[in-house]
Amino acid sequence: MNLPATVLMMLTHCAPAAASDRASHPAAAAHPGHAELERMRAALSRRRVRARTAATIEAELRALALSQHKAARATRRGPIARSHYTVAGAAYALYMEHFPSGIHSHAMHYAYGELHYQTKDYSAAYAEYMRAVQVDPSGPHAQFCAESAVYAAEAMLEAERAAGRAEVAPRGSTVALPPSPWDTHLQAALTQYIDLWPDGKRALQLRYRSAWNHLQLRQTVAAHARFREVIARAPSSREAAQAAHLMIDTYAAQEDYAALVALVDHVLADPRFGSPQVRAELTTVRTRALERMNAPP
Repeated sequence: MNLPATVLMMLTHCAPAAASDRASHPAAAAHPGHAELERMRAALSRRRVRARTAATIEAELRALALSQHKAARATRRGPIARSHYTVAGAAYALYMEHFPSGIHSHAMHYAYGELHYQTKDYSAAYAEYMRAVQVDPSGPHAQFCAESAVYAAEAMLEAERAAGRAEVAPRGSTVALPPSPWDTHLQAALTQYIDLWPDGKRALQLRYRSAWNHLQLRQTVAAHARFREVIARAPSSREAAQAAHLMIDTYAAQEDYAALVALVDHVLADPRFGSPQVRAELTTVRTRALERMNAPP
């Protein structure tokens, strides 16, 4: 690929990570773009790109990033794919540095997020997906990016838990745990989607996931608030039945039988809630809770 000279001159400022990739992957170092990048380094130390060329550079740099990314996806794996990802990543990073706003910033944050996700850099993917939404919440990729930010945060949270840097409350515990940074990031992504698309096709499942994450940390007030949203918005759904059961389990663990009975009365008052089997189960649970409440001390 013959790369525009103005783009090659600017790309000499690419991130150190790209340089390490070149060192790690010989095929990446052999990419024609990198040979030109090194040749242009000395020239950039003596002069700057003039402002009047900015529009041309923006278009060329954007085209370079997108074309190399497309080539990487087409190649899929191996040293050739890595070389394309290296050049694309350097081009995206430089684009974000020099052109952080503009009519193409939403699409470029989306594309950069996709590159990070495809290369399993979930932390960076999360950041770019969130920025894509923040730059233009009504943009063509906004809802996709909002949902993808959730997946990236979940991947990071899973890794943090595996490394012992994030906790889940042990079974039977009622002691609240502080959220880890990635618990907080996950909730931010979930809240962003729910607030912007309250009736989106994934909103119900994401409300449930928000509640479940809070419940894993025994943050019962926040968990129950989300569970009640699930029940109110889709009382006949499977998620609503599961939400009610989990809230009941929480009240039972706390021995708060009055709250348990009140919850069951509330959900059973809605004829849309639950299957006949679920309604029968909750009626039995209510009876047992009343027995506990009326039992002698």
